[in-house]
Amino acid sequence: MWSAPSVIRGYVLAVDLMALVIVAMTARIVDVHSGDWIRLAALGAGSVVYIEASRSIERLRWSASKGAPYVNLKGMWTFAAVLSLPPYM
Repeated sequence: MWSAPSVIRGYVLAVDLMALVIVAMTARIVDVHSGDWIRLAALGAGSVVYIEASRSIERLRWSASKGAPYVNLKGMWTFAAVLSLPPYM
């Protein structure tokens, strides 16, 4: 990211900052319990472990998929978050 043009870096950092602000505002509005934070931390840790453990496999899958559709499996962590975190009521 740091080798990208400054306009792109600024855009990416602005989007990340907006996401953090929205999360902080939502955490103040919604009644968040300690169990929710534990589930969030477990999902984050699982995502990091998965991405680091599968980096070389994903690189091989991407290079082998030239001309064929490539399926990115990182979205499964988003789906897991939707299923495990309680809905807002």
